[in-house]
Amino acid sequence: MSRDRRTGDGFALLACDLDGLKSVNDTYGHEAGDQVLRVAAERLRSCCREVDTAARMGGDEFALILPGVSDPDDAALVANRLIVALAAPIVVDGGSCSVGASVGIALYPRDGQTAETLVRAADAAMYASKASGGWARNSPPAGTRRHCARHWGSSLRSRERISPRKRH
Repeated sequence: MSRDRRTGDGFALLACDLDGLKSVNDTYGHEAGDQVLRVAAERLRSCCREVDTAARMGGDEFALILPGVSDPDDAALVANRLIVALAAPIVVDGGSCSVGASVGIALYPRDGQTAETLVRAADAAMYASKASGGWARNSPPAGTRRHCARHWGSSLRSRERISPRKRH
């Protein structure tokens, strides 16, 4: 942020939450859920440029920092790539499942001047995308939060279900 303040550059912060991971864990066990998380992380990284940063924040939440991306439309293109990549079927234990994603976008400096305010803005946009079930795009007055987000529901493919683990 210090460099961007000095140079006048901006960046985008994307908050990404996997939708449906809990049902994978509940239905097929935590090993399957862990495998889905590993594949999701690889797919997120594949959508990033070399200068971008992707990190797992915990549970089923990820964050991406996109330096030099200060236009909401450019950030929305990246968010859409993430959503498409995460929606593709994931092979687990010889079966296939899919998870969805909700993505919230916050732009520096437009949506916040501190890490805390940017994270809050990205999280709020992510939760708005979960609630809307589709693209949520606001055109707020100057100085207020702008968010673009997309939500795809999770689904388990009926033709290629993961075989349930026996529990003792």
